[in-house]
Amino acid sequence: MDIKKITAFIAIPAVVLIIVYAVAFRGGGKEEIFGGNKNIRFKDVKLFHAPVEFNDPEAKNYFSSTAANPHTLRYFKSLQTHFQEEKTLGDHFAAVHEYMLSILPREKAEELFALYKKFTQYEIDVNSEFQNKKQPGNTSEAITVLSDLQNYRRDYFGKETADSLFGAEVKTLEFGIKRESIVNDGSLYGKDKEKRLKNLGGQFWGADAEEAESYRTDPSARCDEKLTIYKKDLNEMNPGQREAAVRKIREEFFAPAIVDRLEGLDRKLAQQKKNEGSYREKEKAVLTEPGLSREEKESRLETLQNEMMGEDADVFRKKEAIRKALQSGTGKR
Repeated sequence: MDIKKITAFIAIPAVVLIIVYAVAFRGGGKEEIFGGNKNIRFKDVKLFHAPVEFNDPEAKNYFSSTAANPHTLRYFKSLQTHFQEEKTLGDHFAAVHEYMLSILPREKAEELFALYKKFTQYEIDVNSEFQNKKQPGNTSEAITVLSDLQNYRRDYFGKETADSLFGAEVKTLEFGIKRESIVNDGSLYGKDKEKRLKNLGGQFWGADAEEAESYRTDPSARCDEKLTIYKKDLNEMNPGQREAAVRKIREEFFAPAIVDRLEGLDRKLAQQKKNEGSYREKEKAVLTEPGLSREEKESRLETLQNEMMGEDADVFRKKEAIRKALQSGTGKR
């Protein structure tokens, strides 16, 4: 088999987890895979996500005690990429084996190589097992898919090895799914969500919960998330209260000048929405006016767009063209 085709094919299992993690789940999710597992700590998660390169001079130290640890998966992926020019899977394995023998004592090299071969076959087999899985639609289903996947790995590698290889990844995903479930729960007020999020962090990361939270450094993402957390509160405020509350949240993450620009953008978008609503009413009147030719209607609509959209008229017309093309493609009018 062509190793390039194999390495392209075995990249697919990650899609299973991306789908699970990307969906904004709501409700449920009481099942537990690693939530209360104290053996997988936040430091293991950081190690799992740290770069591990094929030519790292410290690579031999990653496996001084055991072949299966938080470094292993990324290191294996690096090997797959580095030796993908080999024409066959056999040639690929031979090159990897020779390399491992060159950097590790024979006993450790053979242990790591045996795990590498098994991992490569696993990536092929897991596709057949999970490619027809129904995409999860809520938290409980997502956790079930993740649990099924980890149990499959435990059967395949043995529980200890599977948890050493994938535990940090699965615990991160399990935490992310449950965290998103709380953040996007439309029935809860912000303070309730924050309390639940704090409890969840303590459950998963213990004394490292604060560090885990601070590890999320993107201010835009954190600000957007907090606005989502307080969405129910904001929706129940009058416009003035809501504007003040949104500004207060933004000021936690951005300098005042940036907050001012964001507010300016808010006002512009609100005005555009108002203008578009008014335009739709007038557009309907033009389109239903009897006696007008198609050309006359188009001319009146263009004039109307210029009057109501101002400098944004050209952008609006482009959006309209895209909208109509999409509607035409789906048979809508």
